[in-house]
Amino acid sequence: ARTITALALAALAEAAHPYGIESFDPVLEPLWRGIHQHRGKGLAAFLKSIGYIIPLMDSEYANYYTREVMDILIREFKSPDEEMKKIVLKVVKQCVATDGVQKEYVKEEIVPPFFKNFWIKRMALDRRNYKQLVDTTVEIANKA
Repeated sequence: ARTITALALAALAEAAHPYGIESFDPVLEPLWRGIHQHRGKGLAAFLKSIGYIIPLMDSEYANYYTREVMDILIREFKSPDEEMKKIVLKVVKQCVATDGVQKEYVKEEIVPPFFKNFWIKRMALDRRNYKQLVDTTVEIANKA
């Protein structure tokens, strides 16, 4: 039920973009707890929700929440699950593209583990993820 709720919140946040952060205030804390408690498919759903909600925030909050969620995203860079990799790439792209996320932070904290874990032969040849990989890389390049 939690996974489905998180996915529903992701869809609502996607539809609300670029407005409506106030509507998501009551669910921020449970989502935050969820990304720290879950693993696997449940975590993927919570990350997806956070990825759609962060761009709705003002720049100061977006910067803070991006820094907080990035530790978990970077940990999941190593995940063997292809679906998790796709979601992680999407959330990284969304966070990096958000106003308030500083280019120095992107360069120093995100770029090194991103390239180490994603720009490897297996990922570049993976038809399921290469488009998202290229899109995320372009967004990182635009920010840095």
